[in-house]
Amino acid sequence: MRASRRASLRFTVIFFSLLLLVVPGVARADVLDAAARQLAARISAALPPREAVVLDLRNLSSLAAVDVAAVRRALEAGLEAHGVPLAAGSATHVEVRVTFSENLEGYLWVAEIPRGATPAVVMVSLPHSAVALAAQAEPALVLQRELVWGQERQILDLALLDAGAAKQRMAVLEPGQLSLYEWRNSGWGPRQMFPMAAGRPWPRDLRGKLYRQRLGPSDSLLVFLPGIECRLPLEGNAPLADLACGPGDTDSLGFPVFRGEEVAGGARLAPTGNFFGPEVRSGSWRGSMGPFFSVSVLPEGSGGALLISAGVDGLAHIYDQASRAVATVPGWGSDVSSIKTNCGSGWQVLATRPGDWTQPDAIRAYEIRDGVAVGAAPALEFSGPVMALGPLGEGAALAVARNLQTGRYEAYKISVFCGR
Repeated sequence: MRASRRASLRFTVIFFSLLLLVVPGVARADVLDAAARQLAARISAALPPREAVVLDLRNLSSLAAVDVAAVRRALEAGLEAHGVPLAAGSATHVEVRVTFSENLEGYLWVAEIPRGATPAVVMVSLPHSAVALAAQAEPALVLQRELVWGQERQILDLALLDAGAAKQRMAVLEPGQLSLYEWRNSGWGPRQMFPMAAGRPWPRDLRGKLYRQRLGPSDSLLVFLPGIECRLPLEGNAPLADLACGPGDTDSLGFPVFRGEEVAGGARLAPTGNFFGPEVRSGSWRGSMGPFFSVSVLPEGSGGALLISAGVDGLAHIYDQASRAVATVPGWGSDVSSIKTNCGSGWQVLATRPGDWTQPDAIRAYEIRDGVAVGAAPALEFSGPVMALGPLGEGAALAVARNLQTGRYEAYKISVFCGR
């Protein structure tokens, strides 16, 4: 027993050392994440197919509470990726007890799975040396946020229309209304409100997008809602004309797909759900994929652009220009967005973390290297769920979160900075 434990530890040292060598810039969070997913794979192998489990975690090690929380999320995501449903506490479900312990050599994570009189035991060893090496290679990018606007009503999307101009305007898309504001002295004041009537009842999880379109002398704000597309001319600073709305443009597939701040294609919202698919169009390219909650395009060298979708199966999927699946990424949430910066490779992917609307959320930046998602910046925490994520302009992204303490919706400008 002791000899096999030692052999297992040697294998784990080699595994995590190779991880640090093969994936440059891998951080402490990535090493902990990889160990958690390794444990999830071993737990799933010891369970009957599709057996729902309840996780009971105990931390007897020196891991900080924030690390334990991140490991739990990665463990849950790994189990779900292997087809293991998670359930709330119940006598009818199997309770998997996971203990985080520690010795002089490193961390030892042990999972006990009830099986008659003798429980099955699986474990993962994580050397202190691997965590220490990863801590020295923490990602160099930093995410920062700036509050742009907050209100009681739900915010579907927000657009800043006159960056750098003397008279700035801001558009806020809400259910059934587009609100236009202008900057006055030291704050935003209302300018015009445009009601929008739905042709059918809004879905429960309502999606909406704003896009600034400039075609020659024409300057307009496009509004996308399920089954509706509206256009608002933005000529000068005079009072604007009425918002012209009509059925969604089937040629654009209803909702824009972005590459950074530019529209690279479109996707269609499913008529009976809050997700998109299966068809996505990007320029002359069309592809079909599994249903997804959000999608973004990321340039990838001479091989063409990659499409990254946050699937309804709980996995992020990476596709090439020929609609071929390149890789899957577990542990991401339902919102992704590409962002063009002056850092790293010049393009990063922002992704939320798994969870529901009752939990705090976070956004993290990733680099995609040869089909592998590598963490590029520490997570940016929010006090509630991120409800929308997309481009804002000038190399920045917009994140709309619902503050669980106040109940207000808050729109943030997310920026990426190089260096710590």
